Amino acid sequence: MLKIENLKTNYGDLEVLKGVSLEIAPKSVNILMGPNGAGKTTLLKSIFNLVDVTQGRIYFNGQDITGMPTHRLLSFGISYVPQGKINFDSLTVEENLLIGAGKKSREEVERSFERVYGIFPILREKRNDYAYNLSGGQQQQLAIGRVLMQDPRLILFDEPSLGLSPKLVREVFHTIKDIKDRFGVTCIVVEHNLKSVLKIADYGFILINGLISYHGTPDDIISSGEIKKVFTG
Repeated sequence: MLKIENLKTNYGDLEVLKGVSLEIAPKSVNILMGPNGAGKTTLLKSIFNLVDVTQGRIYFNGQDITGMPTHRLLSFGISYVPQGKINFDSLTVEENLLIGAGKKSREEVERSFERVYGIFPILREKRNDYAYNLSGGQQQQLAIGRVLMQDPRLILFDEPSLGLSPKLVREVFHTIKDIKDRFGVTCIVVEHNLKSVLKIADYGFILINGLISYHGTPDDIISSGEIKKVFTG
């Protein structure tokens, strides 16, 4: 589904990605691991064209999407859930979700609402509440729900468990697996909470100093001892 070849990305004069190559299979959950500053978020932003790629190519279902405008990436079915607080506090839950729907017809919007509410029943219950009244876990559900309104084929998650309690962390990762299983959506997840995310992942990549140092199934990664590099760099 997604293929990256020799990708290099800079922030000013600082080279962050130094030649990343990887392939992502369809209908899978993939984790990006590595120490702080390894380039994990930069890789997601490179795919979503939020930073400048200086070298290399990105292919989605065989089509070169390198440097493609973000609105076109959305039309291809590529969506991004950045870390942190990203909802519109002064809008209701339903208004936030409508932003994700874009230019869909009324019938399509209603179908998307039902899909989102099927995964997140609390959002249906609170659909007329302002976003700022939601708890931290509900805020994350709303952010993911807005992306699901776009009918994505690939979702990029940047530390979805950030700031959540252990119980909510488990719920978020269960939701990611549920999205893959129910809708066949491919997911790439940047995450530091490895114990939880390895339980739902199909494949993983370890990124060290802007390069992929190891990749494999969760069992491969654990048995290899390579996971120590995530913490030591």
